[in-house]
Amino acid sequence: MASCWDCGKRRKLNTKHLCSECTRDKNLMTRYGIDTQHYNALLKKQRGACAICLTKPKGKLHVDHCHDKNVIRGLLCHHCNTALGLAKDSRKVLSRMIKYLSKCKGE
Repeated sequence: MASCWDCGKRRKLNTKHLCSECTRDKNLMTRYGIDTQHYNALLKKQRGACAICLTKPKGKLHVDHCHDKNVIRGLLCHHCNTALGLAKDSRKVLSRMIKYLSKCKGE
């Protein structure tokens, strides 16, 4: 155990001499321009659940953002975040997926 270079707490550190908490803080700020307080406010607003499927995962929710406008849309579970990514955030693709699924469900 060593002291984190940011917070000074004695914890297990990564190769950049930061604890996991400070590493997450830096990643949130660098990637999305938010801090942990903003993330926690989003989490509270969503009642700890994914913005799409409404499940409450055991782990952290992913920050979902619009790549074109660089705006945060909400927090998503791993599965919903992956689904949007595989559909390339395309409304057309997602609409086609819904139509495709409707064939089997009789909707």
